[in-house]
Amino acid sequence: MKISAPLLIDRLPLYATDAELRAAIFGARAGDPVCCGSFERLTKLPTFPRMRASMGGRFVPAVMAWLEQHEEGIMESAKPTNEERAALWEQSGRRRRKAVGNKEE
Repeated sequence: MKISAPLLIDRLPLYATDAELRAAIFGARAGDPVCCGSFERLTKLPTFPRMRASMGGRFVPAVMAWLEQHEEGIMESAKPTNEERAALWEQSGRRRRKAVGNKEE
């Protein structure tokens, strides 16, 4: 099994896709629905660096500067909404019920 090194900001190209940025920022948690939702909300903010279609991504130094500048307020704006929390709770409940149902068989 090949294990690759984690994707770090230093290893990103000058213009990176949202998936690459999310992986570099959140690390192993990048696939977590809460992290994905948080990053989605951040990218929709008007001050977040824009996607450059001609370059194939966002300018990484601008994204890092934005994150450093807005670090204090990010946690509040990145929190999942009540609807997202309810959906995650229901999803985890379905998994628990399914797991319990499988054990009884």
